[in-house]
Amino acid sequence: MLSRSETGRIPPRAKPAGASTAASKAGAKAPAASKAPAARSATKLGALHDAKVVDPLGNERHKTPFASIYAKGGIPCRLQHGSVRHKLVWTTPGAPASLDYDPVFVTFCQGLRETQHPFVFVVHEGLREMMDAPGARDKVVQLLPQIVAPLRGGLSQEDKRLWRRCGRWRRAMSPTILEQVGGEDAVAAVVDIFYNNLLKDERVNSFFVNTNMERQRKMQTKFLLHVLGGREYNGKSMSKAHEHLKLTDEHFDVVLETLAAALRTAGVGEDLIKTIIATADTTREDVLGRSHKAQ
Repeated sequence: MLSRSETGRIPPRAKPAGASTAASKAGAKAPAASKAPAARSATKLGALHDAKVVDPLGNERHKTPFASIYAKGGIPCRLQHGSVRHKLVWTTPGAPASLDYDPVFVTFCQGLRETQHPFVFVVHEGLREMMDAPGARDKVVQLLPQIVAPLRGGLSQEDKRLWRRCGRWRRAMSPTILEQVGGEDAVAAVVDIFYNNLLKDERVNSFFVNTNMERQRKMQTKFLLHVLGGREYNGKSMSKAHEHLKLTDEHFDVVLETLAAALRTAGVGEDLIKTIIATADTTREDVLGRSHKAQ
């Protein structure tokens, strides 16, 4: 029978020892459990690209302007986690086609050096969607001089994945240049003018002693088609092909200068020449062997 207290009331049943401790522990674990799906999504996303996952809104120091601007809410899109795949949600109506590519596209290119998530996914998916938007290629061609610096920065890194990603974007951004120059025949004509001038330049002509120039011209034409039009290049890697020459920045500058002169002789406009030289300049780090560890 239940005993009564002196007041006549039935005292409450005593809780089993340790019950309150167990309950408090269970309550403490509940918030963590509610966050588990998001944490798993972020982890899967990072594993997909073999990258570290970080809090994009955290206070840690950011590697690029893109990450810093993203953390402050200045990038017009956000990552939406999905059970099957992740996607970007643009916060500007009509985006990405309605975006002002200068500076948005340039800022995304600055993020190409990112190696942590969610930045890697946002940068590459954002660039892909902007490149696929109507009228994008004409906008991108005009921005190539501004894009050179971030592309060169990525191509000079020793991280193989980073180097390959930047190489893919360099090729993806250049096909319309070839069309504006006049196609493959026009490039071959420019190469002829280019070598005629280069062989007369005492600053660099010593590099071509005992060189089969007919073969050299063919290789250079393929290389320019690769750089300007995103075509496949089946020759040696640029760093290996040039490593025995011990080239310097001064030599590379002479080559760009001579290429610009050849383009003028061929009747190419100054604005397009600037774009072509800027695009060719993205190969500097590789040609000079400063990204050889990334291959």
